[in-house]
Amino acid sequence: MKSGCGEKDDFPQRQFVGYFDLTDPRYSKTVFTAIRDMDGHDVGINGIVVYNMGGTYYAFDLMCPHEKKPTCSVRVNAEEDTDFAVCECCNSKFLIASPQGDVVDGPAGRGLQRYNTSVTSDGYLVVTSSY
Repeated sequence: MKSGCGEKDDFPQRQFVGYFDLTDPRYSKTVFTAIRDMDGHDVGINGIVVYNMGGTYYAFDLMCPHEKKPTCSVRVNAEEDTDFAVCECCNSKFLIASPQGDVVDGPAGRGLQRYNTSVTSDGYLVVTSSY
């Protein structure tokens, strides 16, 4: 994967497949975060945030693409505004209510790392890396 000016994108990569039962109250919200899927398998690098836009799901890594550290994750304030996630280290702000997790403020030069999503016929959300 490349970023601007021909530079290599050095965001960490990890293959995974995560399953989430959409009838489970933990996963049926507009926004949820997870470090592991419903079977206990790790998902993402720092975990994932999933945004449900009327049955269309966007999934992003919790690791800030600017900081790229296990200790720097983005957080969603479910009480105030579930459309955005903010890095607790650099304060970059990302729109998670969009397909690309675009950066809207702060020093980050790119949006959040996005993962593939699909919903099975029996109501499971499947989140996968594309590596």
